[in-house]
Amino acid sequence: MVKLIVSGALVYSTLLWSRGAQAQHWNLPAPLTSQSMEITFELDTTWHTVEGKVKELSGAARLVNPKDPRTITASLSIPVSALDTDSESRDEEMRESMEASRFPSITVTVPSLSPGCEERSITADATCPYSSQGAVTIRDVTLPIQLSGTIRRGDAGSLIVEGNTSLDWSLFGVKDPSILIAKVDEQVKIAFRILLPDTKKIR
Repeated sequence: MVKLIVSGALVYSTLLWSRGAQAQHWNLPAPLTSQSMEITFELDTTWHTVEGKVKELSGAARLVNPKDPRTITASLSIPVSALDTDSESRDEEMRESMEASRFPSITVTVPSLSPGCEERSITADATCPYSSQGAVTIRDVTLPIQLSGTIRRGDAGSLIVEGNTSLDWSLFGVKDPSILIAKVDEQVKIAFRILLPDTKKIR
């Protein structure tokens, strides 16, 4: 049995913001870059647990309509080559299973996410729930992915988005990396943490 856990932490980058930028609802828009996001993952195999990280990614989160703070959209691209388990041979096998040369990126899109509260009601102790369905593309297969979690207030007016989801990698046509005496579970459990800075502080 193998279990894959991915956890992510987004820390902000100021490079895309001008000094005159005005703050938007939910601290958006915000870039999701390799400088501003950190993802780690964990794989359970028959023998042991493998831990890793994503070294590179890019994307963005924004309001669907800047005048309407009720709906958020986001996109993310993760190079397969950026999946790092601190073992060159193991990483090479993983990339071969995913055919990284033909399908170099994993993409995630969230066309519509509506938080279950108003931004002004969020504090360090009062969280806001959210739930949304997005889509993930691995190789040439795109399937729905369910996202859910909470939003809470961080330091200096920041917002911290935490959540989780899961997927079955075998449904994407990925070659089974299991061998005769070591089984890899098909379920991937994913957790993430995103930090959105208060844009009023970046002026």
